[in-house]
Amino acid sequence: MEDLLEYAIEEALKLGVQYAEARYQLDKIETVVVKNGVPEVTSLEETRGLCVRVLYNGALSFASTNLISRKAFRSAVVKAFKNARAASKLVSCGVNMGEGDLGEDRIEVKPRVRFD
Repeated sequence: MEDLLEYAIEEALKLGVQYAEARYQLDKIETVVVKNGVPEVTSLEETRGLCVRVLYNGALSFASTNLISRKAFRSAVVKAFKNARAASKLVSCGVNMGEGDLGEDRIEVKPRVRFD
C-alpha cells in the first residue's frame, strides 16, 4: 500500500502543490446481535480507502476514494488539486503547514463484553 500512497504524493507534487499527504484507512466492524443471552446474528464489514490533502497557493483541499487503484488515486489527487487551485483565488490569508514528524498508528477497539 505504501507504494500507492507514495504514487499519490508524487502525482500531487507534479501538479505543483507546495504540500501533499496521503493516508490509507481500513475499518473493520464486527456486529453481534444477542437475544436473551443467545447470539443470533453476526456480521463482519470491512471498508477501506485513500484520502489525500494538498496545499496550493495557500488553499488546503481534501479528496478521497474507496477504490484501491492507481487510476482512482490519481483522480482523487487531481480533484484535490483542482479544488485547492480554485479556492486559492479566493483566500486572502493562506494556510501554512508547520514542520512535523511522520507517523503511523494502529488503533484497535476491544469489545466490552466477551462472547465465549
